[in-house]
Amino acid sequence: DGYDAFCRRVAKHANIVVISIDYRRAPEYPFPVPLDDCVTAVKYFISNAQKFNVDQNRIGLTGDSAGGNLAMATALRLQKEDVPKLKLLSLMYPTLQSFDLNLPSYLENPDRRSTSFCMKDTLIHCMQLYAFGNEPLTSAMIKNIHISKEDREKYSKDINMEMLPSKYRKERVTSEVAPTTSGTVKGVDTSVFLNPYFSPLLASDDDLRKLPKTYVMTADIDALRDDGFLLANRMKTLGLDLDHEHMEGLEHGFVLFFYYKSSLDYIENYSTYLKKNL
Repeated sequence: DGYDAFCRRVAKHANIVVISIDYRRAPEYPFPVPLDDCVTAVKYFISNAQKFNVDQNRIGLTGDSAGGNLAMATALRLQKEDVPKLKLLSLMYPTLQSFDLNLPSYLENPDRRSTSFCMKDTLIHCMQLYAFGNEPLTSAMIKNIHISKEDREKYSKDINMEMLPSKYRKERVTSEVAPTTSGTVKGVDTSVFLNPYFSPLLASDDDLRKLPKTYVMTADIDALRDDGFLLANRMKTLGLDLDHEHMEGLEHGFVLFFYYKSSLDYIENYSTYLKKNL
């Protein structure tokens, strides 16, 4: 219901068919149930495209925030399925990792004293509900010690503050003592945080190369800003077909704030983009 107005506006402006997936949600249905629902729905739609008067070879997938996580994870999962390739993957200020919660954008927007609609403490709450159905690691995640030193070193090339624009780089905040080897924290299996279907930013270069043309939108005032920049940098470095649009001065969720002229303008421009790329 919360996205009906947005979906209708895009369908009208772009003159396209828009399907909104009502996937089951955490905490009642933690990972991977919501993702499984998205994969099932997209496979059904692709396989039955003619019933919706849709060209099977001109189907895109989009999501914002947590939906951006599911959209990219779904695209990665579909690489393993015998279905036509998606034409476009579109991500609006997506949640792409639970690996490093001390990136500058997370530290700039730590809690409700922030100006952002999306804050580190809220993300920690949501990430845990999606991963476990409860919140067993809040203290460790706030301190950014939920990932072992061994795993941080392993994935440092994919999540590296040096890949951010210079104006967003900050002096690195050192985490307190983290586990030295991967496995568990406080008796909780933390391997889910390293799963690329949970943290798509950790997908391999080979899997990123198999993605369709990708659009990434980031918002300036947003704890998730750096996630999007890191993905854009990786894909550009790999020479992939990527368009990155950064919305200076706007906050997470602005697309749904229809009382903002910036929201209405963005939807029109985004719809034009879809017309050209689907």
